[in-house]
Amino acid sequence: MNKKNIFSVVILFLILSITVGFSAFASEMSIGKIVADVRVKKDIRITDATVTDGKWYNLDAFNYDTDSILFGEVFYELDDFVSVNFEVTNFGNVEMGIYDIEASEGIRYEITGYELKDKLCDNDNNCNLGSKKIMNLKIYPTGDAGLYSNISVNFDFREMHTITYEGITNNSYPTEIISGSNLNVDFTGDIPENLIIYKDGTDVDSSKYTYSNNTLTFNNVSGDLVIKSAKNLFNIIKLKTNGVDTNIDFGVASSETNGDGVNTISGTESNQYPVYYYRGAVTNNNVKFANFCWKMVRTTETGGIKLIYNGVPAEDGSCNNTGTASQIGASAFNSTYTSPAYVGYMYGTVYTATSKTLTEQTDTYLYGNDVSWDGTNYILTGDTMSSSSWKTDYKTLATKYHYTCFNTTGTCTEVYYINYFGNASNAYYLTLTEGKNIEKAKEEMFTNTTDSKIKTTIDNWYKANMTSYTNKLEDTVWCNDRTLTSGPLLSKDTNSTGSSLFAAYGRNMSTFKPSISCTNTRDSFTVDSSNGNGKLTYPIGLLTADEYTLAGSGYKGYSTDAYLHTGKYQWSLSPYYFYGTYAYEFNLTSSGYLNYYYVYTSRGVRPSVSLKPGTYATGGDGSTVSPYIVE
Repeated sequence: MNKKNIFSVVILFLILSITVGFSAFASEMSIGKIVADVRVKKDIRITDATVTDGKWYNLDAFNYDTDSILFGEVFYELDDFVSVNFEVTNFGNVEMGIYDIEASEGIRYEITGYELKDKLCDNDNNCNLGSKKIMNLKIYPTGDAGLYSNISVNFDFREMHTITYEGITNNSYPTEIISGSNLNVDFTGDIPENLIIYKDGTDVDSSKYTYSNNTLTFNNVSGDLVIKSAKNLFNIIKLKTNGVDTNIDFGVASSETNGDGVNTISGTESNQYPVYYYRGAVTNNNVKFANFCWKMVRTTETGGIKLIYNGVPAEDGSCNNTGTASQIGASAFNSTYTSPAYVGYMYGTVYTATSKTLTEQTDTYLYGNDVSWDGTNYILTGDTMSSSSWKTDYKTLATKYHYTCFNTTGTCTEVYYINYFGNASNAYYLTLTEGKNIEKAKEEMFTNTTDSKIKTTIDNWYKANMTSYTNKLEDTVWCNDRTLTSGPLLSKDTNSTGSSLFAAYGRNMSTFKPSISCTNTRDSFTVDSSNGNGKLTYPIGLLTADEYTLAGSGYKGYSTDAYLHTGKYQWSLSPYYFYGTYAYEFNLTSSGYLNYYYVYTSRGVRPSVSLKPGTYATGGDGSTVSPYIVE
């Protein structure tokens, strides 16, 4: 035998082997490991069909294939029929059913031993991997008397899908459905407030189904469904409110008589979305979202829910973290401190504060209330004052003489703006050039061009952990309020020997009247510029000092039982003051009260996000043991 003939024989042998192997595979249904490993997921066929009764003329033409039974010449009279017992075998690992049966024109059918759209199972209730279902099919003519030829009855086999209910008592609701069918569930008893539905593990957009008058309608089901009872988080908080906070004293610790629980911010109670906030020793504001633990802090003006990070869930799903476990890590607010710019979550041009020792002053210096610029030099203008003794005159100079050249002429190529007059030995100043005055310098410092160190830390964490959840978050305002309220930086006309205070200082350290408003668009950090400055990459920030005060962790009005206290320092987003050459930011201390520290100090970072209005919880009761579940 030559090589060509040998090759032909080998090929023929392989073809025969594959054919025989497939035949055995199809008919004997071996479910050994090797066969099971290569089994296709969906494979169901008609594997036998026998005519048992009726009237036909050409039985030799009777046949069947994977999903059809075929007849040659049958019938003559209108009351004739043909009866066939047929077998369906499920070779796959998916439970299947018959969605519909389509017969040739002029034929009607009846099927016994099976109800359309039910699951196909054998007598032992096995429904896949070799299960066999035997049924009977009868066909009848519906048209004129005569011989019917080439009749086919076609079976539409489809996958069965499971329906699982979570948080819902199943009062005989459907638990399986064939692909393509419409699901209708009329809820009774404990009726869900709302539903969240997952198909094959992915949440389904609410536009794909309707839930109205306690009835769910989901058309053309095409996957396994998990139907969860859901409660609106905003409504949960609303139902817990003690009322408007008019009588709460934020300079006194929270208590049963001073606002413990949920309160409504005065002035918002008539709004479409009143602002509710948690205060004091609350334990029912825990949320599990994005695989992290959070605590609900307050609602937003649009009905969202602002959260603060609280670590990673325990193995049992509980959320009871304190200390460093409640933080994403530690960071300085900014890497250095020597400019008012560094109180910013973002900042612009850095004007560095410097000090000049004047204890042994021998020269006379001219100070002025204002400056002009001739293109080359600054000239002191307005009221001026000469001084040869800083120690004697600094308090008078503080009244309005903030500019100086530190010379007698009052003319210089760069001018110095004194930002702190509180020291008898040293003058602290910012150096101005190119004709810029202090107002222009503040504008440049508070422009948002460079990320702070803490913003970089938070953004990197979000990028690594939260981007897939962005569509569940609202673009709310994160307020880095850099409004100056007193001190030499407020204006050239300010009479002050003190530090330059930012607005949050007065609200949280003096008047104890916290606010959730953000005065300047520049300081209103958002992703979209339509509702803020549009400078954020991600919808995440930090709580303000005001929000800590509202929560019962204020400067004086604090309690170690208040829910934001963790035993560790944590940064807020609110500037405190600029003192000499030091920028300060509010933080919550390890003892649980609001205070301040240099921005270059490492402190705990607890980011905050805001859930979109209309967010639902699918489980839990808000406790640390069983947090609300947001998916």
